[in-house]
Amino acid sequence: MNGTTNYILTQMESRGIEFEQALDEAQKAGYAEASPTFDIDGLDARDKLCILARMAFGGRLNVSKIPTYGIRQVRAIDAFGKSIG
Repeated sequence: MNGTTNYILTQMESRGIEFEQALDEAQKAGYAEASPTFDIDGLDARDKLCILARMAFGGRLNVSKIPTYGIRQVRAIDAFGKSIG
C-alpha cells in the first residue's frame, strides 16, 4: 500500500543491500520523501487501510487500535537470506 516501502524492500531483496542504503537511493531517486517516517514506519499504510475500510464498509477504524509495524528494522539477511557482498 506504499510505494516507498515497496521500492526499498525490492532493492533489498534483489540486490542484497541494507535498509539505509536502499532508503538513501530511494530518496535520491525521488521515491522517498526527505522525511519518510510515515512511509517506513507503517503509518501511511495504516491510514490508507482506514480510508479503504470507510469506503468499503462505511465504518471508521480507531487508528490507535491498529497494530502498526514499519520496515525500519528490516535487514537484508533477516528478511531475504542475503547479505551485502
